Amino acid sequence: QKDNTSATTQIEAMTKYAKDHKLELVIKPDEIIETAYDSEKRSKYNMLMAQAKKLGAKHILFYNASREARNQSDLDVNTKLI
Repeated sequence: QKDNTSATTQIEAMTKYAKDHKLELVIKPDEIIETAYDSEKRSKYNMLMAQAKKLGAKHILFYNASREARNQSDLDVNTKLI
């Protein structure tokens, strides 16, 4: 993987961050891993973001901003969650 961003690397980094900051991972990072350039094809991502909103999540972790959003629409939706 370019820049050492394999799924395993991302999962390990997010798990460590959560542990170091005493955050509980309600949705495990390995449940989210999927590849799709188009946000419409990110079915797991969209479902889990809706679940996080429903549960009243206070924090949402992403390995990198590029993992959060694929386009401006994704960013707009996520900004509304804040």
